[in-house]
Amino acid sequence: MTAPTTTEFVDWLVDILTSRGAPAPAVRLALTHYAEALRDFPRAARFLDAGRKAVAAR
Repeated sequence: MTAPTTTEFVDWLVDILTSRGAPAPAVRLALTHYAEALRDFPRAARFLDAGRKAVAAR
């Protein structure tokens, strides 16, 4: 998986969740939680950071 694939997935996820009434910031909150839990894994951190930036850009 690459960062563009990750951001495409996050965009899709936000679209699905917001269409069902969930707030988009909830996705960012989840990504932040995983980033903290996976802080020892730089590759995961990069993907999660890209995902959080994608949510913030919406």
